[in-house]
Amino acid sequence: VSDPNVTPSRWSVTLVYDIYQQEGLRKGLYRGWWSLLVALMTLNFCYFYCFHSLRLWLLTLVQSENDDDITTLPYMQLLWHKLN
Repeated sequence: VSDPNVTPSRWSVTLVYDIYQQEGLRKGLYRGWWSLLVALMTLNFCYFYCFHSLRLWLLTLVQSENDDDITTLPYMQLLWHKLN
């Protein structure tokens, strides 16, 4: 589609409509939903695991240096404290 008068958002709407017209709602628009769901679940798990592992490591690292209650400090302040 190389028409300069048509915006990309119009292309998207047209493509979705064409898919719906040719293959229907179930076959056309929902094809691949299972692989998308598996991919999103995997990415969310990785994000959750990495975030909480890094958080626990950082809290343990800073707490080992001093015995203050560090759970109320912002994470960036903890990181800045550790790096300097």
